[in-house]
Amino acid sequence: MGWDVALGLLAGVVGLVGLAVLAPVRSTVGIQLDDDLRWRFRVVGLFGLVRIGRSGALAAAKDGAAAPPPPIRRRRSGGRRRPGVPTGPLIRFAKTAVRRVRLGDGRIDLRIGLDDPADTGMLMAVAMPAVAVLGAGDRLRASIEPDFEGPRLEGYAHITARIMPAALLGPAARLAWDLRGSASRNRPQ
Repeated sequence: MGWDVALGLLAGVVGLVGLAVLAPVRSTVGIQLDDDLRWRFRVVGLFGLVRIGRSGALAAAKDGAAAPPPPIRRRRSGGRRRPGVPTGPLIRFAKTAVRRVRLGDGRIDLRIGLDDPADTGMLMAVAMPAVAVLGAGDRLRASIEPDFEGPRLEGYAHITARIMPAALLGPAARLAWDLRGSASRNRPQ
């Protein structure tokens, strides 16, 4: 194989990696609440060429009894961190990644009813100002509808987010550097 072919392949690989890093990634999360909780998650990258999606449903208890909450696990170390677990760099990276996410369009629709219509009215009096504030922007639309017939909780929520992978290269490099440094400090001598 000649040098021109090897350089061409290397340039192609570098170009594809550069395209993957510079292309925005969009994700969509949708939740529907009625008899069971249905969810949908989709990630689209490389200008729509790569699509990954998942969906599912969480069935509600049919007998009306709620499932018991999972037991709370307590640390046995008396609240101290375990040595060798660098939580500081991981938390710093998570905060930076969350700041780099740009929210897109969103929609929240709820239909709520309680046993007593008067209680439903009082709940609407408390909830409507919050809905007005949430729905005041251009990107997020929110609505709430009372149901005076009886107890009901139905709804739909949908939001999109966008992130540029190139915006995470610097924080990822700092995370790798911090983890490398903490691994060398925690190594037995």
